Amino acid sequence: MQLKEYFKKELVFHDLSVADKGEFFTILSQKACSLGKVTDEFEVNVKKREDNFPTGIQLEDFAVAIPHTDAEYVKEEFIAVAVFKEPVKFSSMEDASAILDVRAAFMLGLNQPHSQLEVLTELMGIFQDKERMAKIINSSSKEELENIIFNI
Repeated sequence: MQLKEYFKKELVFHDLSVADKGEFFTILSQKACSLGKVTDEFEVNVKKREDNFPTGIQLEDFAVAIPHTDAEYVKEEFIAVAVFKEPVKFSSMEDASAILDVRAAFMLGLNQPHSQLEVLTELMGIFQDKERMAKIINSSSKEELENIIFNI
């Protein structure tokens, strides 16, 4: 499956305003659950996994996060994208004591073993593309953000 096929318009959030990553997890998890993509246990388990295995990544110009949890909580694969109105604090996956100001998060809902490596590899390629990431972070509307991610 091509990366863009994992993205769903209903799970694209532009200029998302949240108090913290917990609120972000709640909003995206509840939306994914209402769409039948995850189980009711997804939210608590994505939070638990993030506490134990942080997913913040410091890029050259921005920080991003790739929160996810175990396959058993995912009914239908997806990638949810959120560009935050204000940066959200996430711990770094390299050093949990390092706090990053994350500008965008790509929440992964994957339930096939082969999907995870493929998706992570492709996402890392996008993260390393400074021009594309700047377009994502600086997108001016949900429609513009969708246009960028659906043309990856």
